[in-house]
Amino acid sequence: MKNFFKYTFASFIGVFLALIALILIGVGIVSALMSTTPEEVKIKPNTILQLDLKTSITDRTIKSPFE
Repeated sequence: MKNFFKYTFASFIGVFLALIALILIGVGIVSALMSTTPEEVKIKPNTILQLDLKTSITDRTIKSPFE
């Protein structure tokens, strides 16, 4: 009978800790998804776009980062 209560309590603690871990992971995923929503950018009238063309502009990205 002593072993039964020991294993039951250990199983309860394991399930409880797994539930807490899953809740924390779920909250992390939801908060990451909520923070990536794009905010609308407001552009004021008479705004000027300024480009710096001193550096080269590549049309394609390099497939290998070591090239």
